[in-house]
Amino acid sequence: MASFSPTTKPAEEARLTVVQSSPNPAYKLHPHRWYGLTLLFFLNLTNNIYWLTFAPVTELSANYLAVSDTAVTLLGTIFLIVFVVVSPLVGFMLDKWGLRKSLLFGAFLSALGGWIRYSGIFVSAVKGRYAIITIGQIVCAVSNCIFLTAPTNFAMTWFSDDGRTTANMVGSIANPLGGAVAQILIPSIVTEESRFPIGLILTASIATVTAIPVLFLRDKPPTYPSFSASLPAEKFGSGFKKLLTNRNFLVIWIAFTTIVGFFSAFLILMNNILSPYGYNDTMSGIIGAITILSGLVGAGISSPIIDKTKAYKTLIKSVTPVVGVGFFLLPFVVRENFYVEIMILCGLIGFLSFSLLPVALEIGVECTFPVSANTSAAILWLGGQGGGVIFTIVMDQLRLPDNASRPRDMKRSLYFQGIVALVLSFSVLFYNSRNLRLEAKTITAVDETNQMEEVENKDVILMETPVRQ
Repeated sequence: MASFSPTTKPAEEARLTVVQSSPNPAYKLHPHRWYGLTLLFFLNLTNNIYWLTFAPVTELSANYLAVSDTAVTLLGTIFLIVFVVVSPLVGFMLDKWGLRKSLLFGAFLSALGGWIRYSGIFVSAVKGRYAIITIGQIVCAVSNCIFLTAPTNFAMTWFSDDGRTTANMVGSIANPLGGAVAQILIPSIVTEESRFPIGLILTASIATVTAIPVLFLRDKPPTYPSFSASLPAEKFGSGFKKLLTNRNFLVIWIAFTTIVGFFSAFLILMNNILSPYGYNDTMSGIIGAITILSGLVGAGISSPIIDKTKAYKTLIKSVTPVVGVGFFLLPFVVRENFYVEIMILCGLIGFLSFSLLPVALEIGVECTFPVSANTSAAILWLGGQGGGVIFTIVMDQLRLPDNASRPRDMKRSLYFQGIVALVLSFSVLFYNSRNLRLEAKTITAVDETNQMEEVENKDVILMETPVRQ
């Protein structure tokens, strides 16, 4: 009995391997993504209440802690300072540990920091009390870095191209929403110095309860939700170097730093800005809440539209300069008996700023692909928080002294904010990148279709071994 062994050309064998190993793979979305997104939303929300615990009640905080208004402002600025220092490590952590371990670590720090802050009230020495609360605030701020950077990674890992911007929006917007909750919650609870401990124990308890569900979070889905999610991303170190030489990313970074930085500084200093004009803590808190809640509406409208249209450049270029104009108008609106006008302008700034936030994070990935989403998000937030530190310090120093005709007036601070924001917001007009991540998906889909057609047209036959009798 003799047998004949079929032969296959190496090139044809390679072609068959390509087609058989990657013929239009079926990407699948998993229900657990909603659990993870909900959890990420509440982690960001509850942690960011820490950020503005003291700012809405600046005078009560200063009296209780026996420190100056500037020292109280520092407790909010700490969040921004810590982010500048820690954010590069967070990008590396997310690459190395993955989402689940990173969020577990962040949730632990968030709860721990809250209880450290509360323990400060039991210190009899005045300086010691402020020091302990500051340490707790720093610990809370480290966890905030993790929660703030994670949504872009989570959206990339768990959601398809058609839902990624909205998912990023939900995770990211929860952070400033926590600030809105603080603007309303803290003044309603801390109505006098004796109630200060109640605010601290409440915030610590909320963060502790929110940390528990992280134990049940999955790190990644069993199958990829999209083509781009299946591609290996560059690690943080090499990706960081590429971002520094990417002109389009630097344009987005400047705009992001400007808008997020001034927005953060304005929220931290809002009570100080409005009080010289006769607005009390509650009124300032309401304006802060309206600013952020209007932003939620804006983000909720823009994100689904951008998911469908992918019109990143159109939104960024058209809306960012308008936000700059809004900041420029603030010093002309902040005056006595202009409460409604201030609310309207702040609401408009919030509406437009928040509509930009998830889009900027997504476009940061699009113009730098295949650099890791962790890297681009971390560097963008580094700019935003770093800008917040600088702008807060400068604006605080520009306030008038106690012996001025209008004591501690911050109108000069608003002029500084308005002019710088107006000029730098127009930098987005120089952005001109293609959507590289989306293009990679399209090119690969066309390539795979062509490969399938070529193989079918060649009548590839898998030969059976013939047997001669």
